[in-house]
Amino acid sequence: MKILVTGFEPFGGEPINPSWEAVRHLPDTISGAEIIKVEIPVVFGRSADVVHEAIVEHVRAARTAGRDWYVFDLAGVLDGLAQRRYADDDQAAQANGWKPYPLPPTFAGLDTRFFKSDPTGRRQGGLFGLDGVHPTTSGYAILAGAILDVLRTAGLNPAPLDYPALARQDTLNASPPALMSVAWDLITPFLTRLVTRRSS
Repeated sequence: MKILVTGFEPFGGEPINPSWEAVRHLPDTISGAEIIKVEIPVVFGRSADVVHEAIVEHVRAARTAGRDWYVFDLAGVLDGLAQRRYADDDQAAQANGWKPYPLPPTFAGLDTRFFKSDPTGRRQGGLFGLDGVHPTTSGYAILAGAILDVLRTAGLNPAPLDYPALARQDTLNASPPALMSVAWDLITPFLTRLVTRRSS
C-alpha cells in the first residue's frame, strides 16, 4: 500500500514551511504502507496539478504491478455528517438515500452545526471549530478513524485510536466558552446586514 502525503513549500520569504517539515520527517513506511511525500508549490493553479501528477504517476505504477486500490472517501464521511442538508431534512435524506455516518460513542451528540455554547456547556455543533471550517480535535479524530478503517480493509492492522483521550484534548468541547451563544446572537444581525449590502 502507498499513502500520498503532501505539504506546502516555504513562501513569503520564510526559510521553511511547517506543513512540509511535518511531512518530510515522516518515516518512509508506516505499518507496512509506503509513504509517498510530495512538496506542493504555493503557486495559484499549480498546487492541484502537482498533486494530480503524483497521483497519476503512482496509480499507473501500481496498476502496472497489478495492485489494488482503496479510497478514503472524505466527501462521503462529511456527507454522512451533514446536519442541515440531511439530518434536519427528512425529505432530502430520503430522496438522496442518505445514511448517517456512525460516530464513536465518545462523540455521540456532536454535529456539524455552527458551534454554540453557554454557561451550561455546549449547545450544538462540536465537530467544527469557531470558524465553521476547520474540524475540532474531535472532528479530526473521526476522520482519522475513517482512514484507519480503510487501512484495515486493506489488510493492515493499525493501532486503535483512544477516542476518550482525544476528547479530553479537545479544549473547545471540553471547556466551551460560556458566552459563545450570547456573542453569536449579538453579532448575527450585523453580519447579516454586511452580507446583504455586499450582495446588493
